Amino acid sequence: MAYLSLKEINKSYGSKVVFHHQDFSFSKNEIVFFVGKNGVGKTTLMEIIVGLNQIDEGEIILDKRELKVPYDLSSREKFSFLPTEDQLIDFLTARENLSYFAEIYRIKKYQDKIGDLIKDYQFSDQEGKLIKGYSKGMKRRLSLALIDLINSPIIVLDEPSLGLDIY
Repeated sequence: MAYLSLKEINKSYGSKVVFHHQDFSFSKNEIVFFVGKNGVGKTTLMEIIVGLNQIDEGEIILDKRELKVPYDLSSREKFSFLPTEDQLIDFLTARENLSYFAEIYRIKKYQDKIGDLIKDYQFSDQEGKLIKGYSKGMKRRLSLALIDLINSPIIVLDEPSLGLDIY
């Protein structure tokens, strides 16, 4: 049974039809990749899934409950989204960024987990450095650490390896 379903969705931008009566369904613990040419709607679909873009028609059902944009708090907590552009704050360090977002997401007792993420994602040698001095790949890696910190049941990554350095 599907955990998340998009039924009969329609989405257009002016005269450009992106989705016309399309169905998508996703099970728990399923890993899904969207592959296609530029401009076919992959990012639009991801934004619809996480509630950042509204469908023109159709239904979005999460765990047998219909969602409407804007999603309520209990529904929003089910999603983590990594867009192609990082959402980090340039004038904070890696630890400060993770702490900032932990507060926004109301993560309890996050300090130890942040310490582990700093180590696991190899930011220990960058402790005092502001994000504005990071490479694009380092910012991407920190954004992935942030997704790891949030730990939502549904994780949506838009081009997660974009600019990512091998370490």
